[in-house]
Amino acid sequence: MNTLLYLEDDDDDRFLFDKAVNEIVSSSSIVYANSEFDVLQILQKEEIDVIFLDIFLPAENGMDCLKRIRASSVWNHVPIIMYSAHLHTEWIEHCTREKANLYVQKPKDYNQIVTTLRKVLEYDWRVLNKFAVIPIS
Repeated sequence: MNTLLYLEDDDDDRFLFDKAVNEIVSSSSIVYANSEFDVLQILQKEEIDVIFLDIFLPAENGMDCLKRIRASSVWNHVPIIMYSAHLHTEWIEHCTREKANLYVQKPKDYNQIVTTLRKVLEYDWRVLNKFAVIPIS
């Protein structure tokens, strides 16, 4: 796994994500986006291996970004992990319909973040042959 894209507006969440990913996979680089517009701009410029989308953002939500990425024939193959502090059935169902690969409940404890992200990052996304949504807490 080389390059991760993470849509997240909270600096503390970014810091913990960055620290955890670098503890798990030191060779990965992380590109951060503040908005759906940023995500789409980054996707036009960089080759991204996996996208993490926070759902709850001040002016928009990650589910809209998911829908936009999946509508693109250029980026629709990139694995997308919905990474949210909230575990709502209707959100999971929506993400399933929009073909998210995974729905992960964002842990609050740093050790749990490392454990959860390790599970996600160890998955071989290249062999993914169908979309699945799996809540991890």
